[in-house]
Amino acid sequence: MAEPMLDAFRGAGWELREALWIPGDRRPGLGESLLLSPESQVLLEGEGTLRLSFANADQFAVAPAAVAAPRQPDVFEDIGGVRYRRLIPRWGLGIVAAIVFLLLFIAMSDSMSSPRPVDGICPVGWVPGLQDDGSGGLVPDGTCVRLGFGG
Repeated sequence: MAEPMLDAFRGAGWELREALWIPGDRRPGLGESLLLSPESQVLLEGEGTLRLSFANADQFAVAPAAVAAPRQPDVFEDIGGVRYRRLIPRWGLGIVAAIVFLLLFIAMSDSMSSPRPVDGICPVGWVPGLQDDGSGGLVPDGTCVRLGFGG
């Protein structure tokens, strides 16, 4: 954003003496984020200040008229606003990690062995497994099978 300023001063014969970046440390509150425009929030947040000092050998040299380039909002600021633009990537990564964890949990729970019936009774959601006794009848086989609906 400072490039047009630097080009204007250097083009007019001025020399850059100091370029000092002063970081900001304040975030706007929730009320401020509701009341203020995104531009005002960025100013209030104080992302930092770039202080440029120029010098010219000619004491009567006039500083050139230059305007800093406008600040372009990033994609996360478009999604979450000025207040939450730093949190949106963290939330996205958290959601992805939660989905991966959930899929791993489901895969591990499906691969667990089925429970055994206690006194012929299976836990809730499970039914006793049956096997053919050889004469066309079904007898319990000592396992539990997950109760499922549909085919």
